[in-house]
Amino acid sequence: MKVEEEGHWTAELEPMQTVVQGAQSTPGSTAMVTQTQTTKAEPVAGRTYKAFWYVPEVKRWVKSVEEYYSASGIRSARYTQELESYQVSN
Repeated sequence: MKVEEEGHWTAELEPMQTVVQGAQSTPGSTAMVTQTQTTKAEPVAGRTYKAFWYVPEVKRWVKSVEEYYSASGIRSARYTQELESYQVSN
């Protein structure tokens, strides 16, 4: 049996600071430039897709797929798991 779900996620990116430095040397002198950029916390959102294949005889799912998409529809992550073997206990 295949079970599917779709949903939406929201999060807030942490504020951060980026620092870029560069140097240029010529005979007798050196110039150095430092640039910093600070970003504010900002909300982000996207959607999710999940699918699970459940087998009653095994009494659990045997395969799962999880996908995460940005608000623009670009997939940012995909996770797949599959059961490789199992044993029936008495």
